[in-house]
Amino acid sequence: MKNGTTSILPVRFKINGADVESIIFLFKQEKSNSAPEILIKNYPGDVTYKEECNVFEVPFSEADTWLFAEDELFYMDTKITLISGAIPETPIVTLRMHPTLFSKPGDDDETSSTG
Repeated sequence: MKNGTTSILPVRFKINGADVESIIFLFKQEKSNSAPEILIKNYPGDVTYKEECNVFEVPFSEADTWLFAEDELFYMDTKITLISGAIPETPIVTLRMHPTLFSKPGDDDETSSTG
């Protein structure tokens, strides 16, 4: 994933997506259960489910990608609740936010004015 772009993060679990009641996707800059969340996405709601390939698609807007340090690792934790009420254990997954050639909004190095 790159800073300053829109992206879809495909996520597949070792469970049938049709058995899922809800998922909270928690994105953090540090790999720790106690680290603060930088971004939260929810299923249903923000995240869509593609039944034909058992994949959850987590959208990232351009603004979402700027929340993470460029060329650094960040982490995804998930809290899944199944329709049965069970809450399966899931690992924290490592991701990377790659730098981009785009400028972060509001970080213009040079501004020109005429007058």
